[in-house]
Amino acid sequence: MGTIRTTLTVAMGAHSGLQPLDLVTQGEASIASHHLWRLGCWSYLHPSQGHGCILTKLQKSDPIFNNRVDVMELVFNLEPKYMVTV
Repeated sequence: MGTIRTTLTVAMGAHSGLQPLDLVTQGEASIASHHLWRLGCWSYLHPSQGHGCILTKLQKSDPIFNNRVDVMELVFNLEPKYMVTV
């Protein structure tokens, strides 16, 4: 960026328009936990500890995280759509 070595990282991030890494990481973890929960892949073994508290905090702080997720199921259709004649 053409800055000197002692320039604060936060200042360079603000100047370049980049989001702070901790906020980006928290956002991605929140989105992933919500999707896993709606797909039935989230375990509530310890909802107040470690990764388990991410979803609990989300659901308390923002009601939008109690909404459904748009999911398409993968379906394979292996029947041929044509017929070979001799």
